[in-house]
Amino acid sequence: MSVICIQGAGSGSAGSDECTAKLSDIPAGLKAVTADSNDEIGIGTMPDRGSWNSGDLAAGASVSIPAGRHSGNGRVTAKSLSAQTSATATAAQIRSGYSAWVNGQLIWGTLSIQSAINFSAAAVSATQIRISWQNPSIGPWEGVFIQMSTGGYPGATGGSRVYTGTGSNTAAKNWNEVIISGLALGTTYYFTCTSYVNALGWGNSYNVSATTNATQVINGLPIMANGYGNKGAYVQIAIPNGANYIKFSYTVNIPNSYSKAGSIGLSNTTEVGTYSSVYLSVYGASNREYTDNHTFNVSNLNGTTMYFKVARHDTSYDYDYFIRINSAYFSND
Repeated sequence: MSVICIQGAGSGSAGSDECTAKLSDIPAGLKAVTADSNDEIGIGTMPDRGSWNSGDLAAGASVSIPAGRHSGNGRVTAKSLSAQTSATATAAQIRSGYSAWVNGQLIWGTLSIQSAINFSAAAVSATQIRISWQNPSIGPWEGVFIQMSTGGYPGATGGSRVYTGTGSNTAAKNWNEVIISGLALGTTYYFTCTSYVNALGWGNSYNVSATTNATQVINGLPIMANGYGNKGAYVQIAIPNGANYIKFSYTVNIPNSYSKAGSIGLSNTTEVGTYSSVYLSVYGASNREYTDNHTFNVSNLNGTTMYFKVARHDTSYDYDYFIRINSAYFSND
C-alpha cells in the first residue's frame, strides 16, 4: 500500500502542524501525514466513488451527489421532456394566442371563441321583436348579449343591454330566440348581438334590425260595462309607447223602451265623472244594440295606464244598459 509523506525543508520530516489536508481528504487506502494524524502516518478515509451515476431525474427534482473521489466519467440524467408532458390537446383545441407543451412539443393554439350565427330580427307585434340565432357547432361558447338602439347599430358597448344569456336550447347547432318587449309602435330598432365566454372574452358581433308594427289591435277585452245609474264602469288600458291614438269598437245595448244617452271617455282614475267624456247618444226601442267606433287622442300618454270608462249621461231615469268593448286599436299613423 502506498504512503504519502510530506517532506519538510532540509533533512527533517514534516509534522501534522505543518499540514492542511486531513485524512478525510485522502482517498481511502492511501497513507499520509495529515493535519489530524498527530505527526503519524494515517490512512485516508475519503470514499472512492469511481464513475458515480444518477438517472431519471424529473423536472423540479434534485439529487444529492455523495462525497468522495469521482473519476469524472459519471453523469446525472434527466427524464425526457416528452415523458413529462404527456397530453392529448391539439392546436385547434388551445385558444389562439396561448401555448402549451404537448408530448415534448411547444404548441401554439389556433382556437378562437366561437360565435353564434344566422342572427335575424323580426317584428312580432307593435311592441315586440324576436331575435333568433343558431348556436355554433363547437366551443368555446357560452351565450350572447344583445345591445339595442333606435339611432343606428350600437355595437358591443353602445345603446342599452336588453338580453344576456344562453337561450333555452344550449346544444351545438340548436336554434334559439328571445322576445324583446315593451317597444314603441312603428319604430325601427337596431341590435348588435355578440357571443361571449365569461372566462375568455367576446366573440364576433352581428347587426340586425326590425321595425315594430305601426298598429296594435286588442280583441276580446274582458269588460261587460254596466251603466246603471251614475256609477258607470271601467276597464284598464295600457297605452303602448308610440301610439298617437286609440280607437274603440264597442256595442251598446238599451234593454228598455226609453230613448236615453250615455257617455264614454279615458281617464287616469277609476272614478266616474272626473274625466273628459265624449258624448254618446243611444236612442231606440227595447233591446236595441248600437255598434260604433270612437277615437281618443293618446299621443301624450305613452306608457301610461288609463281607464276606458262608460257612464249614464242622463240619470233622471232608472234603466240599465251595457257597453261591450269589442276591440281596441292603437296606431301611430
